[in-house]
Amino acid sequence: MRQDDLGILPAAAIDEHGAAEHLHELRAAGVGDGGPDRAPVGARRLAELDLDELVRVERDIERGDEPFGETVLADEHHRLEVVAHRPQKALLLARQHRVHIARMTAIDVRALDFAYPDGPPVLRALSLAVPARARCLLVGANGSGKTTLLSIVGGRHMCADAAVRVLGRPAFSDTALVHDVSFIGGQFPLDVDLTVAELLAARPDADAARRDELVRVLDIDRRWRMCRVSDGQRRRVQLMLGLLWPCKVLLLDEVTTDLDVIARGDLLAFLRAQDTTILYATHILEGLEDWATHLAYLHDGRIAVMSPLDAVDEYRALKDGRTTTPLLRLVDGWLRRDRKPR
Repeated sequence: MRQDDLGILPAAAIDEHGAAEHLHELRAAGVGDGGPDRAPVGARRLAELDLDELVRVERDIERGDEPFGETVLADEHHRLEVVAHRPQKALLLARQHRVHIARMTAIDVRALDFAYPDGPPVLRALSLAVPARARCLLVGANGSGKTTLLSIVGGRHMCADAAVRVLGRPAFSDTALVHDVSFIGGQFPLDVDLTVAELLAARPDADAARRDELVRVLDIDRRWRMCRVSDGQRRRVQLMLGLLWPCKVLLLDEVTTDLDVIARGDLLAFLRAQDTTILYATHILEGLEDWATHLAYLHDGRIAVMSPLDAVDEYRALKDGRTTTPLLRLVDGWLRRDRKPR
């Protein structure tokens, strides 16, 4: 019997950008669910594999270089070693497979509807899957809902657990995600009479090397007093504080608006070197062609385009035509095409 006949595929055969769909198919089929009524379904579908084939499935789905899910996977490996009963072993392998697939999609939004109290719908049946370690640009017109979407992914608005998942966990109800997800954006009204050095001294648990690198990258003077800094200097301090601790998912909302060209370039270089998934809403697109891996276009409350940047046909055509700013031209064309008359 082939593995795909069972609804289980080796990781190498699964399209990374369709991983979320595959995971939900597995859940809908009951593969790997631990409930007493549903567990036999997964067991029956996999128990027909002989042990050699089971081992091959396990090896094919092994992706031990990723941190997310390591505790769960370690537990599954231990249980696989001690379990002799074939249906139980098959069930454990199915659960392990689900963890690996979940690890392939860092942000998974499915059919999300959202409106503020007494307001019109902002997001309508919105779906978005951002692969782990992607640097995804989120673009759209003013008022299209980019900040709202970032806030929801960051756990700041209540939503159904099944609608928004981050690192395989519900974005709103799993409060432990605060240690893995960082949101930076909006106003930073810290205008107290404190120096940057004093702000840093209040965070003694931050890694000193990372702190010093951020101070250098953002060209921050520790003697700056927060009640006297410019908007650009205030933004640099906001970024430094938001990036002091490494995270697995980083949500950025127009964070380079007040930065000069050098600070912006150095910040993007720093972010590129991080081992994290980034969803970055911005209108400043110059120089991002070589930085971004994916592009998401939010229009009319939905994600109209979500793709690896180099897989967008219009973008490739602009590059092939040697357009000087192909990303800017692409997004400008989308916004002009979809702008509604007043």
